[in-house]
Amino acid sequence: MGVALDTPIQKRVSPYKRRDGSGNYLCTKCEQYLHVAEFGKGSGVNGIATWCRRCFVTSKYGISRTEFEAMLKAQGGACWICQEIPEDAFVIDHDHSCCPGDKRICGKCTRGLLCKLCNTALGMFKDDPKRIARAIVYLEKVDRNVTIDRG
Repeated sequence: MGVALDTPIQKRVSPYKRRDGSGNYLCTKCEQYLHVAEFGKGSGVNGIATWCRRCFVTSKYGISRTEFEAMLKAQGGACWICQEIPEDAFVIDHDHSCCPGDKRICGKCTRGLLCKLCNTALGMFKDDPKRIARAIVYLEKVDRNVTIDRG
């Protein structure tokens, strides 16, 4: 279904119209039929979310799907840090000092698309470049052959 990415949200769709002839599910946000792997768990047909993961993520982080796709293309389709394609969905990394908390994000402080592991790592380091730099030095200098006698 070749619908533009900025089309208005369709309010309600009959559960019987959520699937096409190929078994793909309709995202009620972007109005595209997508493979079931593009959806998370939810209250829709067969326990599948009514919005695809990308629409859900872009809605939460205040950017359009077009902006998301442009970010993804600029990053070569992979996590900005580890350069791997996540099994689940991308996380939109943002400056936590701009929009603290777990609510919707303004969209002006987004930094890039990361996998969940890399995004969590940044959070564990409190987005502090000095901590991350010290961790790099530690990993490069630690002697992996030294064992501690716990005896």
